[in-house]
Amino acid sequence: FQCSSPVIIDVASIIINVLLDLTMAIKSRHRQCQNPRSIPKVRMLDPTCGSGTFLALGLLLSSSRNRDDGATTVTVVGYDVNEKCVEGTLDNLIYLFGEAFVRERARVVVHDSSLPIRRGGDDGNNDGDDGLFDCAVTNLPWGQNTSTRQDNREIIKQVYNALHYGGHCAIISKCTLDQAELEGIGFDVIETASIPPKDFTLPRSRKGRRERPSNLGGSDCIVSILVKRDNENDTL
Repeated sequence: FQCSSPVIIDVASIIINVLLDLTMAIKSRHRQCQNPRSIPKVRMLDPTCGSGTFLALGLLLSSSRNRDDGATTVTVVGYDVNEKCVEGTLDNLIYLFGEAFVRERARVVVHDSSLPIRRGGDDGNNDGDDGLFDCAVTNLPWGQNTSTRQDNREIIKQVYNALHYGGHCAIISKCTLDQAELEGIGFDVIETASIPPKDFTLPRSRKGRRERPSNLGGSDCIVSILVKRDNENDTL
């Protein structure tokens, strides 16, 4: 199953590796301070998961790291407003990893991520944590199923609310995000990069908004790496 993705797979892999590097650096510091023998647990969110590329890479690349660096438990949660995307993502993950592994490590549900994101339970994680995520990645809608800039701003706000303080987020967008607006939400911008996008089309959605295929031509897409401003009372 394929749908929208302006990012080629090699670039998507780099984005996930960067997120895992940043997240594991924080996890390692807390692990040394609290319980050196504990197995790090990472919860990754994609609030606009499409066909599940970033979710699959999160599981795949974390498995590769385990072979090289020791155990890390990574679980992924994906949301999409499009039912076909959710069904396709689950099919893709099961094809790649098997049903038992996906049942243990992944959760994909229909949800409009411009609305509040549920804390806890979505990935079957009931081990007493606060339900927040350690990192997030999102390819913001490009005007196909969302009609206004405000929708994307609300998605960013909900991602902020769903992250631990000090948690990192990678956002792929059609244009450069307003840094002052991001800082007003509570993010600090670490870095941005411009990359050439792929042409893509979206499957029909039941949300009742624009559904025609889109050709992005030569427009670049922007990758922004953000961090939720730290709070001394919060730990990953």
